[in-house]
Amino acid sequence: VAIVVGAPQTMGPSQEETGGVFLCPWKAEGGQCTLLPFDLRDESRNVGSQTFQSFKARQGLGASVVSWNDVIVACAPWQHWNALDKTEEAEKAPVGGCYVAQLQSGGRAEYSPCRANTMSSVYKKSGFSDKRYCEAGFSSAVTQA
Repeated sequence: VAIVVGAPQTMGPSQEETGGVFLCPWKAEGGQCTLLPFDLRDESRNVGSQTFQSFKARQGLGASVVSWNDVIVACAPWQHWNALDKTEEAEKAPVGGCYVAQLQSGGRAEYSPCRANTMSSVYKKSGFSDKRYCEAGFSSAVTQA
């Protein structure tokens, strides 16, 4: 048995405050906690004419943490995102996101339901439902589907 502890102001490998999640032994005498590995680097990915960027400095990883069996969900509500398309952009905004870690297999996945590739000009012209500032990850739960 272990305790999962979120620490949203932990310094990452590049000495930026990215947040972190620790796995600590459940022992009366205590014990050394282990920082769980998550990809804490900013990302930039090109798809066709668009570029998608995520920014993980000051993302607050560990602001909410939940676990079930060997699955841990750790969220970063202040993770920022931007999408660029030629000369337009969506504008860097705090969309937030959550990571799922499976301890036994080492598998990792990232979920960020508020990311979109809609450019800022589209939001301004059409009044399109703007999800850019939803800050997903202040709470989470794990269910058995």
